[in-house]
This record gives sequence, C-alpha cells and structure tokens, in this order.
Amino acid sequence: VLFLVVVLSFARGHQPDERVVASSMSQHAGRRSTWTDLPVGIMPRFTMEQEVVFHAPIPSSQNSSSHRIDVNADFKIALAFDNHKIMVPWVVVFDSAKKRTLRKLILTFTMDDHEIISVDHQ
Repeated sequence: VLFLVVVLSFARGHQPDERVVASSMSQHAGRRSTWTDLPVGIMPRFTMEQEVVFHAPIPSSQNSSSHRIDVNADFKIALAFDNHKIMVPWVVVFDSAKKRTLRKLILTFTMDDHEIISVDHQ
C-alpha cells in the first residue's frame, strides 16, 4: 500500500477543492499497464493538502492473469496530471535489490496563471 501526500501551491484562477485529472501507469517484470485514470475520490484537489491510499495496478502477462509481485523485479509507477500535461516519471515503489517498499510519496504542485506548471516528488 502506497500513501500519497499531495500539497498544492495555490494561485488565482482555480476553484478551491477542484479535482485535478490524474492517471497512473505501472511497470513490473518487463511489463507495463496501460494509463488508467485514478478514482475521482483520490484525485488531487486545488488548495487542499490531502493524504490518500493509492493501489497501483500490477501488469500481467498476456498468458497469465496473475496479480502477484515478483520479488526479484522492481515495481514502478508513473503519474500524469491535468490530462497528461504534467508528468511524474517512473518512481520505484518496490526496490527488488534492497527488498524495500516505498511507504510514502509526497507530490508538490506549483501553479501559475491558472495552470499547473510543475509537480515535484520526494
């Protein structure tokens, strides 16, 4: 289970509590999922700091419907916001070499002139 903490730097032009369209893709053991929109309930909101639980889809092979993690392969996610205008490149969620799982991903959005101009992650 991965917790996302979202912090939005608010500028004029966006309505408070407005949802930001967000999508995710996952990669594991040489396979990728397709881009999938996040459920509305966990999409980021302007002017609000929030913490949500995010369940990334586990890509499965064409010949298997297995949804298990191979502990010998990294599991990564990529995120897109504002209809794919802003991207967070691949983030390692499970590091197979260290056998360590990311527990929290903090995203900080910066806006300017009615638009999101960047998102930083840590």
